[in-house]
Amino acid sequence: SSTLPHGRSRSRRRATTTASFSPSALAAASSVLRRPFSLLFSEGAPAGGPLSLAQRSVLLLLLLSHKQPSGGAPNRFLLALRSCEDTSSARKGIVLVPFPALFEEICRCMEDDKSVGTALLLLFDLLQEGSMFKAYLLSRSDMTALVVSMARVLHAVVGQQSAHACDITSLLASVLLMLSEDHGFHVACQRERLQAVPWYHDQILSDVCVSDIVCAVVLRAAHSNLMKFRSRGLQMLLLALLANHAPFFRGLEAHTAYRLLALHEVVARRYGRARLCCEAAGDRVTPALVDVEEMYAEILLASLHVLNLALAFALPWNPHLVYALLYNRETFLQLQREKQLRREVANIVQVVEFFEAELKSASLEEFSSAAVISVIEEALTLRWGRGKGGKSWGAGKLAERVENDMYIFEELTQEPFFLPYVWDIVVKRGRKIGGWSSSLLYPLFEGQEEPSLNVSPVNDFEGRGRSR
Repeated sequence: SSTLPHGRSRSRRRATTTASFSPSALAAASSVLRRPFSLLFSEGAPAGGPLSLAQRSVLLLLLLSHKQPSGGAPNRFLLALRSCEDTSSARKGIVLVPFPALFEEICRCMEDDKSVGTALLLLFDLLQEGSMFKAYLLSRSDMTALVVSMARVLHAVVGQQSAHACDITSLLASVLLMLSEDHGFHVACQRERLQAVPWYHDQILSDVCVSDIVCAVVLRAAHSNLMKFRSRGLQMLLLALLANHAPFFRGLEAHTAYRLLALHEVVARRYGRARLCCEAAGDRVTPALVDVEEMYAEILLASLHVLNLALAFALPWNPHLVYALLYNRETFLQLQREKQLRREVANIVQVVEFFEAELKSASLEEFSSAAVISVIEEALTLRWGRGKGGKSWGAGKLAERVENDMYIFEELTQEPFFLPYVWDIVVKRGRKIGGWSSSLLYPLFEGQEEPSLNVSPVNDFEGRGRSR
């Protein structure tokens, strides 16, 4: 089965030596160690308002949970957090937490900009594979309320060009990916509809399902990442999330379908530029240019996989997706000329050619969007058996077989990424300390010379998404 990596980042282990220190040096070291913890329990007024005892306790728990013990021993705090159960459980010797109250508090924190980061990191720890809280959350009838809140937060941070925005985007995408591993999650998101989405500014959305909102916001984040952060790992994480949603597309909004194809076109255009630059450089091609070409090739393949999943398992219910494919048909015809992409583009070109023939045979007087959509809907109903209850048109009709593999989240290496992020929250919520700067959760290369493509290779984080 295919693999969609989220990227890698190698943490270097430094050798330690035994040495003697003067009493003054030991005192200075103790002061350095005590100073950060004083932020949690200082009496001074912290930035952003005073922290309650509960907030301080959660921050301290997150700090202890993401500090890797020496010698490779498991972190007992993290194990206890991930193995907790509801107070209704009769099991002995485990941590019991009232899940309903915890869920309501996390939902409340999603509406508070100052508490979002803490709530997301706590939720990330609670949703690891096999956790009882994840099963509880997915069983709730109002689970989609939390999903909508996360989509709203993601929409708000996408427009911000800062390390904090990249941190929140990465955490949100990770949490949503873990939820999207469950089939019931998609059923609930398709069933729940919102009459209005006032916080979504790109388009007026009405009577739209939660799944459509999530996909639209994730596509917006993916496009923003290409333009601003240029993080390879984050881009693959967002595409893995879209790949999990693609087989469940039902009645995809025109706006969402347009965004999906617009993102693919940007990636295809950048891949073409990178390939041409490498060919023009010949023997003088630099490693940086090769890395850029490989990066966009990987992102392009992931983008094509999302489209193939949608065509194989959801095409009969998505006329607007077909319309967007027809509108962008030149992009796929160009990619078809690439020998290494011919197989990935075969199904898309097949769909485009079929519906182009349908439009020609319809002999439309004018090619208005309404008239074209009407022809597409009729062709989907009559040709692919949507009206006869057909669930998938891919079997026996697509040129290439598409496997419906669900991408699941693999745990990140804890300390190199999450510990600085938790301390960043502590510093922001505690008293200001000069010299402390925000750290990216998934760090980018900083200060590197960009190749002629105006893009730079990026460092990725340890952790992968694997298909099952």
